[in-house]
Amino acid sequence: MDTNPLGMPQRERSGASTFGKYEYQYHWALCRIIDEQRNAREYALFMELHEDVVLADSLEANTAMFEFSQVKNIGSPKYNITSLTKTKDGKGSVLGKLISSVINKPFSNRLSTVNLVATCGFNIALIDNALNLDVITVGDMSEKSIKALKLSLSEELGSDVFPDSLRFVVPSLSITNQQDSVIGKISTLISDIFPGSHCNAEYIYRMLIDELHRKGAVTYDYAPSGIIFLKTKQSHRRK
Repeated sequence: MDTNPLGMPQRERSGASTFGKYEYQYHWALCRIIDEQRNAREYALFMELHEDVVLADSLEANTAMFEFSQVKNIGSPKYNITSLTKTKDGKGSVLGKLISSVINKPFSNRLSTVNLVATCGFNIALIDNALNLDVITVGDMSEKSIKALKLSLSEELGSDVFPDSLRFVVPSLSITNQQDSVIGKISTLISDIFPGSHCNAEYIYRMLIDELHRKGAVTYDYAPSGIIFLKTKQSHRRK
């Protein structure tokens, strides 16, 4: 067996790790779809458009509000003010990239929430540190935290403005067993909507995750005249 490559240590393992991080945002997006379906809300979801996941709350192109979410699959440690705003080798910080994609944009007033979703969680001082929140809003943060964020963003972006709709989200979807968790949510959803029905939740999962992958791979922009995709069949022309 000492000549079999399957029994030899690997030179590097980053490929599998990178794929796992990439896949997490697709499974998280699928969970968002299930949540919207469960509440019978109108929506449209887009992958890799401005941000990792974008959710519109309506099929009306002129009135829809949008939820932007950057999704990070990170084990530890928790994000804090320093790691959120740290720049290296001329690259923008985690928070700086998110903020720069939504402020001073023609669509800024159409954003309902701007989310940084991170599996590692957040260590940010709150007004009440006794609270253990899975969603941290600007209103939950201490004045010291807000001041520190604004100072760092000002140094990085030349502006200390960040949206009141900013949220730091700890997802309920675990890093491990993502597929099984989503299949379970699909099965539960169908049982709730169609009690006593028989279906194969895994087949439904496969169809949905493949479609999300297909949409996320498109690199073209939407042409202004094509925004009617929100009223008809989606035409994926995005960059």
